[in-house]
Amino acid sequence: MVKGFYQESIFCREWNKEFMAQIEHKIQLLLAQNNGVGVVGGSYAPGLPITLVSELALNALGYANVEQFQRRTAMLFTNCLSAKDRALQDVETFRRFTGEKILALPTQRGEERWFRLCKGDQTLPDGEKIWLLTISDCDARQNRELDLIEERDTAEAASRAKSNFLSGVSHDIRTPLNGILGMAHIASEHADDPEIVRESLEKLIDAGEQLESLINDILDMSRLESGKVELLHQPFDLYSLLSSIGDSLHAQSEKMQLKIGLHFNMTHRHVIGNPLHVQRIIANISSNAVKYNHVGGLLDYTLEEFPIDATHATYRFTIRDTGIGMSEKFLTHLYEPYSRANTADPEHYEGTGLGMSITLALVKKMNGTIQVQSHLGKGTTFTVDLPLELDTEACATKDNTVSNSTELPELPNLQGMHILLAEDNDLNREIAEYILTGAGAAVTSARNGRQAVALFEASGQGSVPVFDAILMDIVMPEMDGLQAARAIRASAHPGAATVPIVAQSANAFADDVRKSSEAGMNGYVTKPLDETRLLRELAQYKNSLQHLWLASRRGRLFYFLICAASKKSEKLPLYSRPLVYSAQL
Repeated sequence: MVKGFYQESIFCREWNKEFMAQIEHKIQLLLAQNNGVGVVGGSYAPGLPITLVSELALNALGYANVEQFQRRTAMLFTNCLSAKDRALQDVETFRRFTGEKILALPTQRGEERWFRLCKGDQTLPDGEKIWLLTISDCDARQNRELDLIEERDTAEAASRAKSNFLSGVSHDIRTPLNGILGMAHIASEHADDPEIVRESLEKLIDAGEQLESLINDILDMSRLESGKVELLHQPFDLYSLLSSIGDSLHAQSEKMQLKIGLHFNMTHRHVIGNPLHVQRIIANISSNAVKYNHVGGLLDYTLEEFPIDATHATYRFTIRDTGIGMSEKFLTHLYEPYSRANTADPEHYEGTGLGMSITLALVKKMNGTIQVQSHLGKGTTFTVDLPLELDTEACATKDNTVSNSTELPELPNLQGMHILLAEDNDLNREIAEYILTGAGAAVTSARNGRQAVALFEASGQGSVPVFDAILMDIVMPEMDGLQAARAIRASAHPGAATVPIVAQSANAFADDVRKSSEAGMNGYVTKPLDETRLLRELAQYKNSLQHLWLASRRGRLFYFLICAASKKSEKLPLYSRPLVYSAQL
């Protein structure tokens, strides 16, 4: 049971019992108002001297006795006030404070706790006015309220940021969309003028690539914020990955007349990790290095390998440009979502302001680091360190040499290949057929997964050709691409385990790639289809029906054993010999 005012010890100086009787009524009122526990009182003089303090007030502040309190505070209330409330240390300011107030007061251990103070004045018979305070501990409640306020402010800030982002991104999406529709209209109106049609189509492609970049950023940021980003752990070739990034930026680099330098200092180009994330990180930085460069500027890549142990190494990507650079002020906000540098140059397309935020999140996800140096007008240098596992099995069987040449390889051709294309969207199917036939392939199309499975099972019989590869859309009616891939792998057809299946999808997240791999697919390309990437993915299967779907490293060993065995039976191609498909290879 809490002690009443006269049930606790009162430590006072100069005030006798008669005086205490005079102020009793005021103290009782304050205690009732504050559900009070402790009392502090004093006079209006410099330092606000304390001449009265109760036992419960001392206990609330963490003091064992009045002597300990006196040593620490010198019996001055100004020494009891938190640094947050310096204004109250002024005598006149304190005199004007009436009623109640929530204040942070330091305890005996130097920690701050929140107290509710009720203050009143009492005039003595000699005319002097003194101050009286009752205090009660409200630390838990106040901290809860502060937490709620902080959560509210954070939510409001996030809401404002997203509102500003949606306002900006609405403009940014409509800008390239207007260009796409406008240029398409101009081209159709001048179909008999090849030059206008060509220029319109070039601008339409540029606008489409801008729109694709915007959509990718928005989707990636959404996935990162939801915590649904998964790390892949699969083999890939760093050199090929960088080449694919160069391919995607080739047209823009040529337009800017950039000089590109490549410098490699690594022993192992074949690694195991998350190729999608590595590609996204380097592509984001590279895209900015091209976008914000000067015509005729420099874009320089350096890739170095630093061994960690026998099976791991840190790969350092250094990307330097001679573009417009960034100010010191903007560098402090570079990785904040939705932040964009204010550039007066209308030629530089700004984007969503999400690219570098996504880059930093992915680098951290891979336990890497990123550093940047930049000066206005002098360019920018990014250094990214990523730890990766060495693909020692691939290193023993594949060429690890790299070239510093900036020459881009010729576009792959698919001459002699017959490809089964599963795509439900008429326009997308027409685009894919155009790319594939343009590269020399013959194409048989299916409008859904069920038709694709039926065509595959009938392949090699009657008029249905043998397929060298399958390009499988993921989202289709009746049977989706994942179900179709599983059905093909489980089929009794002699090529069920060997036919390469490449997924094509508008979904480009790691878990989508993982799901396609688990369904039995060999590769994955994203929409909008990049011609070079698509042809490179399919060209690796050209004239090679001996490719198995490899579910694990043991699967690769099984593949090599079968290849070796096939040399002893040249009369029967591997495709015609039955193989048992198993996800446990």
